[in-house]
Amino acid sequence: MPRLPYKEEIYLRPHDLKLINIIQDWIAIWPMLILSMIVGGMLGLVFSLSRPPIYEASAYLQVSVDRNRALIPDDYTLLRAFEKVRLVFLADETLSEVLKRYAASRDTGIPIQDVADLRSSIRLNHREEGFQIFVYADSPEKASDLANLWGEVALTEIREATRHALRAGEYQSALYGTWCEMASKDLDSPSQFIWICKYGEGQIDPDKLEEGILEEVQKSRGILPVFSFSWIEKSSPPEKPIAWVSGWFVYCGALIGLLLTSILQVIRKQNLGRKP
Repeated sequence: MPRLPYKEEIYLRPHDLKLINIIQDWIAIWPMLILSMIVGGMLGLVFSLSRPPIYEASAYLQVSVDRNRALIPDDYTLLRAFEKVRLVFLADETLSEVLKRYAASRDTGIPIQDVADLRSSIRLNHREEGFQIFVYADSPEKASDLANLWGEVALTEIREATRHALRAGEYQSALYGTWCEMASKDLDSPSQFIWICKYGEGQIDPDKLEEGILEEVQKSRGILPVFSFSWIEKSSPPEKPIAWVSGWFVYCGALIGLLLTSILQVIRKQNLGRKP
């Protein structure tokens, strides 16, 4: 039976991967390393420039507790109250209405995307004075329009939920855990009242609520009737696309060039060392 030709395999010996050996290899081929990093960085830059530009538009809305007409004695209740507002901003109903209005404004009758796509291109930050919204799109006008529409729809939804919260009153604790009740602000002037907002645990059985009251509670969406809300700054079309992505492509291209050249150098040494 004829013997198969011997095929010598290339493998890495442990001492070849020591740091001192790698540094010595880098010193020996430093011109090639620099050239490969430059080429890799240029390829990364070309790749980043070939991608469609992304524009970031932002708007700022004031959503805060009116301290003149409300008292929230603990931070946990306040945290839960703002979380309910955040959920209104990010609700499917809110984002769906944003897409509907945008499609109507463009007179296309076809939504630009679905709610899941829009959700992946937005960001919401809660700041001390309110909420800052960010929208990322492939054109500055689209990003700005979507940001302003998002703010308008969210304020409308918050206003509507607050109206129902005023009707629901303390029954909100049945479903949402936080609620407000009217109390005298000044004992000497009983005509002055203030909302006192609290956290309650199962004080009311929701199954025992009348259907009309339960509907009001559900439509309130957990919003407390103590918020003031308005625009602080609407969005305007950004002048330039966001540019920080290009830098990452350049760095990654240079790093890949360095790694590939280092690996090729190790393989070349293996081949030279095995020649007769």
